[in-house]
Amino acid sequence: MRTPDGQVPRAYHDVLEVGGRLSAAPSQRLIDTAFADELKSQQQLFEPVSLVDMAHTLMMSASGPIPRDQAAVLLRSLLELHGWPDDFSLDPALGDIYTNREAWLNAHCDAAGWLGVSRARREAITCGFHIAVRHQLLSLADALAILADTLTKTARAHRATLFPDYTYLQAAQPTTFGHYLLGFAFPVVRHIERTLALFERFNNSPAGGGSANGSIAPQDRAALTRMLGFDAPVANTRDAMWQADLSVEAAALIANALITVDRLGEDLMAFATQEFALVRLSDSHSRASKIMPQKKNPFALSYLRSLANQALGLQTTIAASMRTPSGQMDNRLAAYAEIPASLHQAAEGAHLMADVVRELDVDKARAKALLANGQLAASDMAEHLMLETGLDFRQAHKVIGLLIRLLEQEDRNLASATAGDLDTAALQAIGRALDIDDDLIARALDARQAVGARSCYGGASPHRVDEAVKTLSAAISAQRRTIGKRAAAIARAQHKLIDKAQAAAGIT
Repeated sequence: MRTPDGQVPRAYHDVLEVGGRLSAAPSQRLIDTAFADELKSQQQLFEPVSLVDMAHTLMMSASGPIPRDQAAVLLRSLLELHGWPDDFSLDPALGDIYTNREAWLNAHCDAAGWLGVSRARREAITCGFHIAVRHQLLSLADALAILADTLTKTARAHRATLFPDYTYLQAAQPTTFGHYLLGFAFPVVRHIERTLALFERFNNSPAGGGSANGSIAPQDRAALTRMLGFDAPVANTRDAMWQADLSVEAAALIANALITVDRLGEDLMAFATQEFALVRLSDSHSRASKIMPQKKNPFALSYLRSLANQALGLQTTIAASMRTPSGQMDNRLAAYAEIPASLHQAAEGAHLMADVVRELDVDKARAKALLANGQLAASDMAEHLMLETGLDFRQAHKVIGLLIRLLEQEDRNLASATAGDLDTAALQAIGRALDIDDDLIARALDARQAVGARSCYGGASPHRVDEAVKTLSAAISAQRRTIGKRAAAIARAQHKLIDKAQAAAGIT
């Protein structure tokens, strides 16, 4: 759209209202900075805005303001532009995505002046933003569903795989690797619920609101809603033009989901070290050191940490940009660029974590070895004392705590404890022996028995893990059906819109 000497044709300045309200074209510095940044932030909105322009033209032709013959001419050019023709390129000198499109239409169509009837550019771009975001929300929900399904299936396979659980990165209690993974599967399913709930809010149409308060020219907002595949019009036309809370919510959603992904990644990064040696990452998710031949760096997990860090920064950026007086257009400049892109990035991160988990190898022998010293059975021993001797739990806790300290002084661990050791600790801790036999100690130290006894709802016993897997699998299947139905309905609406535009343009 530039002349052979690189200049913007003077006629194109019309799209920036030069010669009307403005007497001069924008300065080169303004073009190189603000205009260029704004246009870059809106590039991914080209196709959504194209759909919005066609729907607006069809609606305004049906309701009367745009003559049908002029609408046909305009729609033919809009359909050509929709395919991004060879002679179209984005140029900051022509302003934002809306005015770049308008400039091309001006050069190819005598009816381009009808495009903006009773509509601010804000409306076209806002609608395009909603369309772009709802697409990325469904993609994120689907990626999270794949991650949740992978976690659930892996948990099922490891429902009886003994594993040490940690608090403060210190050995705490015996569990199974399956129960451990379910501690992440449930939050991921909640993230899907949040994502679909936000989709419902983004899937309301801002179209047909005039500048912000409606228009004198008749507008059929219901028709626009149907053509663009939305559920309903946004109830208030002024609210429709901004809805700052939705962008803030989207940024929080991204951060929340990636924090969960990263929490699992942080654990696996520790478990994969030589010091823990509980899991092995696939080589395909690792990177070699260029100086230390022995190292296999968990680069996939480091990348996921980076995504979570970026999401935290995005949350602050979006919240700050939306903290303006109402009616400020520039509060969405960051959101246009960052929200759709970051939703896509979060989806890719969820896919990557699903791959990591799917190809992860658990060292069962190492896990059993870490359980063998008996230290993780300490709370079980205290509960056994409480149940079989009548001690209250604080007294039992004190006895076992002292027993462990006395054993450590002899360079021994809990697995070596005898009934005599227990009586020695009890005499010092509570002033009397307990007369417990070695069989009770053996039962308390049996990790598999301890895990099997954790049979409360949601507990670590294998049959409870099986129950949780069934619950999660049903929820994930239902969510994926919803995602599929939503995506299919939007695709149908878009195909129908193109067909309608072609028919009105006289294109067979």
